[in-house]
Amino acid sequence: MSATKNREAEFAYGSGPINPVNAANPGLIYDAGESDYIQFLCGQGYSNESFQLVTGSSTTTCSASNNGTVWDPNYPSFALSGPAGASVTRAFRQAVTNVGSPVSTYKATMVPLPRSTNLHSSPSGRLGTTATKTLSRTRWRRRHSRRRSGGKAGGGVVAGV
Repeated sequence: MSATKNREAEFAYGSGPINPVNAANPGLIYDAGESDYIQFLCGQGYSNESFQLVTGSSTTTCSASNNGTVWDPNYPSFALSGPAGASVTRAFRQAVTNVGSPVSTYKATMVPLPRSTNLHSSPSGRLGTTATKTLSRTRWRRRHSRRRSGGKAGGGVVAGV
């Protein structure tokens, strides 16, 4: 996807392609539940009426206690923005659960990022698991835009065996 052809391309990735063979044995999963999505949607500024149309529930409403941000959900992708020319730092806390082999090792790999973006993961290196265990990981993403006008850039972390 090219931002020169489609300026919103950076937001068109989704969660990635589905591999039917690997879907039967995912290894690590992100435990994102209904409350994560409710919090995320409430943070997008929906009115209660619009929110209820989206969720199909007339009993769920948005309030100050469940008003989230784009970086709150426990989800593989994350987004960060800031004013042009400014340095922005944000920690994204995520947890994954091993549903694969009881004794597994996973390694987080950084995908290429623009030069103005730094990303690191803690703990770094490999994550070892024993039985079904939830692992926490914090990702910090710092973006410094050298552009005069706001720009969009992508990158991320991929966990693999």
